[in-house]
Amino acid sequence: MIQFEHIAKELADWTAGHAEVLAIIGAVSAFMFIVTLAILPLVILAIPEDYFVKEQQSVWGFGLRHPLLRTLLVIGKNIIGIVLFMAGFIMLFIPGQGLLTILIAITLLNFPGKRNLELRLMKKPKIAKGVGWIRKKKGKKPIILP
Repeated sequence: MIQFEHIAKELADWTAGHAEVLAIIGAVSAFMFIVTLAILPLVILAIPEDYFVKEQQSVWGFGLRHPLLRTLLVIGKNIIGIVLFMAGFIMLFIPGQGLLTILIAITLLNFPGKRNLELRLMKKPKIAKGVGWIRKKKGKKPIILP
């Protein structure tokens, strides 16, 4: 019991000495949670229902734009994807929807093997249920999985 009391005292001392760090972590967590709640449904609704059963396609409709504008949009989409991926990873350890946020981030990013990774994540029951619930709530058809 003495060891537990010692550990609890050390933790209390550390917490008291790092109040600003804990406040920043709490604020960042709250901010990421709010941003995730705002962006998540938009990205999920933008995914076509046949995304996983059709050959490569442009989900974001950049195919018909000027090449320079398309490049800037793809770079912006990837930057948002990186930010969401980092936020999702952090949310695995603090309050938030970490796995769902990581799925959305991966959907936004461009990298080799992306489609297989997305499919593996979408086949996870919790993720499939969350995505299906959001799409159903907005009147969209469910995503078809092979």
